[in-house]
Amino acid sequence: MKKDGILLESGTNELEVVCFKVANRIYAVNVSKVQEIIKKIPYTKIPNSHEFVKGMINPRGKIMPLLDLNKILNGNSIESEKALYINLAFNNQIVSIEVDEVVGIRKLSWESIEKVDVDQSQDTVTGIIKLKDEMIVLLDFESIFSKIMGKKEENIKAKAERKSVSILFAEDSTVMSMMLKDGLLKAGYENITVAHNGAEAWDIIQNNKFDVVVSDIEMPKMDGYTLTKNIKTMDKKIPVVLFSSLITDETLHKGISVGADLQVNKPSIQFLIDKLDAFLGF
Repeated sequence: MKKDGILLESGTNELEVVCFKVANRIYAVNVSKVQEIIKKIPYTKIPNSHEFVKGMINPRGKIMPLLDLNKILNGNSIESEKALYINLAFNNQIVSIEVDEVVGIRKLSWESIEKVDVDQSQDTVTGIIKLKDEMIVLLDFESIFSKIMGKKEENIKAKAERKSVSILFAEDSTVMSMMLKDGLLKAGYENITVAHNGAEAWDIIQNNKFDVVVSDIEMPKMDGYTLTKNIKTMDKKIPVVLFSSLITDETLHKGISVGADLQVNKPSIQFLIDKLDAFLGF
């Protein structure tokens, strides 16, 4: 099963997700991250690899790590000949996850997705989708993969000019929010306001002025595209930077259509700061 593309209009606060089962529980991933779904193929074990990496696969010449999703979510590894692999692309990388069964594709509103209160060590969930007959867990694969790869230290240096700039950033991931705030502070940005989703950011910005808004795209309650569209409808002069793992050459048109001034791919905060410097004229 190969994904051919997304037809959703940007700024409608909607998304499509691929739903799948792991140990009889339903999880989901944004369709924008899905490259293809394939039947189980042989994998190669890698010595001294992370416990959550089952091995490496090579579908049609694309070498990628295979994540043991059952072990990540439930603590145990299970071999099944009926398993499927969902190949994902985000943060300029490709990975595969092993699932028991693919349920289908659902179209949802970000407003219907509830954020779960978890501590930093459990930050693998973007939100919960409660339907009449089921509950779907939308997974945060950026956080999952960052736990496997570890935090990369960036040599961020401060500039005095940044001190006067007021920034509002919207980011639902606890891990990414802490990293982003820490990076901006190291860079010399002192006037920082944090919102935990697009809806919270929208409430804040209606009563406060900022020099620039930095926003993730995937967020419960209101996504970054909808937030950008709302901001630009209110005041086209406020610069909005989308900072997301979903930004690729194929998705740039989505941010352009809602008026984003810059679109920067995660996870490099130094790259984001460089782009902000160029945009702000530092």
